[in-house]
Amino acid sequence: MATVFWDRKRVLMLEFMQQRTTITSEVYHKMLKKVLRANHSEQKAYNADVWCTHSASP
Repeated sequence: MATVFWDRKRVLMLEFMQQRTTITSEVYHKMLKKVLRANHSEQKAYNADVWCTHSASP
């Protein structure tokens, strides 16, 4: 079985499970931790090029 996590721009994680593997809360928790780490790393790369300027003067 394939498990896919994605956002609007890309696939965040694609994982293939072994046959006869049950998705328990522990397995799902591990997958979520992986995808959150992957997404966090990707977000750092995207945010590195973001500049925000603000001018409060009238």
